[in-house]
Amino acid sequence: MQACWAQIVAFLQSTFSAQDQLLLYLMALLLVAGLVGAVLLSPLLQWAYVRGVQRFMGFRELAPPPQAWWERRVRRQRRPAAVEAASALSLAGCMRQREARIRRATLAAWATLALGSLALAPLQLDMGAGDTALMVVFVAALAAQPALVNLRPDGSKWVLLAGIVLIAGVALWSEQNRDGETWLGAVAIVGLPYLVCVHRTRRALVVPLAVLVAGVGLGLLVALVATSPGQCLNPGLQARGGDWAVLGVVMAGMVGGFTLCLWLSMRLLDGLAGLIDRGWLSDLSVVAIAGVAMITGFMTLSADHPRATVGVQLALWAAWCVAVFAVYVIALRRQALPQHGRRLLMLRVFSKDNRAERLLDTLQARWQLAGPVMEIGGPDLVKLNLDIHEVIAFLNFRLHELFQPAAVPAEVLARSLHLDLDREGRFRVNELFCFDTSWKAVVEQLLGLADVVLLDLRGFNRDRGGTAHEVERLADRGLLPRVVAVHDGSTDWAFFEGRVAGRGPDGQALALKVDARDKQALARCLDGLLAVADASPPGPA
Repeated sequence: MQACWAQIVAFLQSTFSAQDQLLLYLMALLLVAGLVGAVLLSPLLQWAYVRGVQRFMGFRELAPPPQAWWERRVRRQRRPAAVEAASALSLAGCMRQREARIRRATLAAWATLALGSLALAPLQLDMGAGDTALMVVFVAALAAQPALVNLRPDGSKWVLLAGIVLIAGVALWSEQNRDGETWLGAVAIVGLPYLVCVHRTRRALVVPLAVLVAGVGLGLLVALVATSPGQCLNPGLQARGGDWAVLGVVMAGMVGGFTLCLWLSMRLLDGLAGLIDRGWLSDLSVVAIAGVAMITGFMTLSADHPRATVGVQLALWAAWCVAVFAVYVIALRRQALPQHGRRLLMLRVFSKDNRAERLLDTLQARWQLAGPVMEIGGPDLVKLNLDIHEVIAFLNFRLHELFQPAAVPAEVLARSLHLDLDREGRFRVNELFCFDTSWKAVVEQLLGLADVVLLDLRGFNRDRGGTAHEVERLADRGLLPRVVAVHDGSTDWAFFEGRVAGRGPDGQALALKVDARDKQALARCLDGLLAVADASPPGPA
């Protein structure tokens, strides 16, 4: 034991530079390994999530939940009531003001992130004026990834990635020593931020997975450190009572340390989900924060001057991140945030057409600046609508909590939805998953909450019984004047007219029909929905 303790004391009393190198190595290793592991595991997690959701969709509800179950669910959610404040602005005006508010704050944070790279110049060896300018341009291009996602979360960003690759290629071409480590670092700093905060169907997966993988990695490291007392035992001697006690402490430390790290990572995910649930953070802000932290971290680790100790690098990284986030928050707070919003219900024919998915994805992303979006979760949009809150629920084995029972009271359903603005000025997309026996009842409740309805009738025909039921209920409740319908050449209008004939008030008709093949289909849909929402009385709170 004395020899072992002497080794530990000698390590702790080693030179500062040796400790610096060890800390830097461990920090970089945990960061890169956690991110790479999360990226590699994200397709598997996505497959497991989609399969789990589809499996639950086929379940049938045998009995309604007891009242105590509903009460626990409402207490656990703890969401503030939706704000339905009147506004002198039209809904389109409120939408433009929120968009301008987010755009100004995002551009200010982007400029802070890009110009903050100038602080790295004194910590780089042989950094000339041209190299400094190229570094600022490169960081600005990297920072455009979280910035652009925060401004326009929908759609692909391949053009941006191509531009970053081009700039990185120019930077590598100017390097004199292009070894394997340099190429590997370039791939990491270009590819990882894109997958973490830009990729449309991966960005919600990587951050929770990175936290979980980091917890597992830290647990393994703690377990490895916990084995150090066992090195004090002499393998050539027979174990005595004190030696068995040491082995017991070693095993307990290994298991306990690993379990504690894993438990802490899951609690961290729960805390992150709680912040999103309360509107302090959004899915977009989480991935943007991760992107900023990653970009600044990679750039800070690139400092190769002797003055760039671990302490200096950590201080610079923390100050850089805090400056970016502080500028964003201050810029948001300096501008007024209108509270007025209207609720959009999206009903659709479930389809696997990529063009149909793109239109709905863009439309719901734009409407988040006008009001909350409500829709029944289906296999067509389950990947696009996957958010961090749902991923965390799946990782915590609480996927069943995302599904709505049939006997849900209207007031409880309203409280379980995100109908209020978050701190940044966006509403949420509320994707409601249903069991096979509950979707009709949930649709009925959503019809009573909606202010305006988008009805996607592409592919609508006699074989689409679910959509036919929704069309009939819209007509029965007299809601067709609040409906903007999207159609294409495959829409069976004769069947549609037969479903609504003789139902509800006489003379009701759709507010607008938009042909999805029109190049201006998105703009016409959005303008029509805004006009209908302004002209219609608000739904129940």
